[in-house]
Amino acid sequence: MAKDKIMALDLPDEPWLAATAVNYALNGDKLHVYLQFSVLPGHEARWDQVLISLTDITDDRNAQERLLHDSVRDNLTGLPNRELFADRLESALVFARMDQNVRPSVLIIDIDRFKQINEQIGVAMGDSILLTVAHRLTRLLQPQDTLARLRGDVFAIILVSENHPDHVISIADSVRRALSTPVRFSDRDIALFASIGVAF
Repeated sequence: MAKDKIMALDLPDEPWLAATAVNYALNGDKLHVYLQFSVLPGHEARWDQVLISLTDITDDRNAQERLLHDSVRDNLTGLPNRELFADRLESALVFARMDQNVRPSVLIIDIDRFKQINEQIGVAMGDSILLTVAHRLTRLLQPQDTLARLRGDVFAIILVSENHPDHVISIADSVRRALSTPVRFSDRDIALFASIGVAF
């Protein structure tokens, strides 16, 4: 059992030890538990007779983790949202100041006429198109790059895997070509067009 936090207090009348811990069930599920060890009354100076209580706090911890995830992730695509994008951009710029070989670039991708497309085919299919866009863009990037959904039909990339301007422009062209492939909807193809801005 691996402990991720431990706290010990030595109270005059009731010495006790408390900890949160992580364990794993036989099926591999992660279990969070709260353990409390209390010396039995009348044995305050000894730890050989202890009352142990164990509380399953897995649901509470999972809820906390979901809240943290949802606060920095786009609900539809699971991509970083505007807040996480800004944080990663700041980190990339700090890193660039420490290493002259690192030159992050930013690409802003705005899907043209997406509002009209949404009105024609419905919100559910519009969401499917946005998921398709996210998938296509993800395949173009390296693990150290960041793809975020800033709002609605606007995506952004922090590109740190390439630092030569010509290579960055090549990535932007790859983005354009990837998005220009029509998305199949029922018996028709939905053509996508994007406006792409690049900042070195």
